Amino acid sequence: MAATAATCRMHPALLDLLDAIGENKPFGGETTPLQRAELSRGFLPLNPRSQSFFAINIGEVLKTNTSLTYLNLQGQQLGGEVVDGLSPLLARPALATLKLSGNAIGGIAAQKLAAALRENQSLTELELCDPSIGIRGVESLHVSLATNATLRHLTLSSKEEFALAFEGEEMERISSALIEIRKKIVANENSFESKSLSPEEASYRSLVKDVYGKLDARTKGKVEFFVWKGFESPEGDMLFGKKNVFTSWQIFVASTRAAEVDMVHVLSSHCAQLTDINLLELSKWATETFRGTL
Repeated sequence: MAATAATCRMHPALLDLLDAIGENKPFGGETTPLQRAELSRGFLPLNPRSQSFFAINIGEVLKTNTSLTYLNLQGQQLGGEVVDGLSPLLARPALATLKLSGNAIGGIAAQKLAAALRENQSLTELELCDPSIGIRGVESLHVSLATNATLRHLTLSSKEEFALAFEGEEMERISSALIEIRKKIVANENSFESKSLSPEEASYRSLVKDVYGKLDARTKGKVEFFVWKGFESPEGDMLFGKKNVFTSWQIFVASTRAAEVDMVHVLSSHCAQLTDINLLELSKWATETFRGTL
């Protein structure tokens, strides 16, 4: 890789790292080709000259990489050009995690990224908190996910963050697409986890879905509010999208309690459906949770 002597003196390790990525070589004492590249702003703070050099070259070295499974470029403000390097990388069956938030890639580059996701079968996690992708990016991602069953974790800017830059009909379309995107990601996660669920976990999941399906629309809305807002955490950010289904069930029941739904009664009416699980443990937990609330 060509570079000036001044650049080499300024950040010599950066050149070695970029060479390792572009040529699929070991780095940092490893004996195998580099698989994890932690290049976020917090991990790799660059001065303006190095930042410019990095932005120009990272896209080029990514085009020839075949070994990376994890790539974090968060906060480096690389712009849309970096996606030109990411597209061929996503066409290869290696990269599983891509963190691209805080790079202001814009709508056109987001469309290119979405196009690459249509055929990708390896990426399971994408972080793209970047309002600059706008309606072009959000709607393109929505369309791409229709044929992508692999991506299970997708983090985008919130509706409130988009609302700082967009309004009116544009914002309505973004909001609608964000909702559909989240539904598809949950569906992908459910499909993946259902293949590895134990009979006990499958029973819990079936019960939760059955109970939830019997709630009226108004109650569902109240429950969803407490699930999505009141229990926003690594364990509670999805209603049915976690492998620990018992934890999901607890969050669901606790949410219905916050929504003032009599879940003890609902639970008792469905106990007959429970087989091959610790019914006593579940009933005891529910009883203790709702003691004094009926």
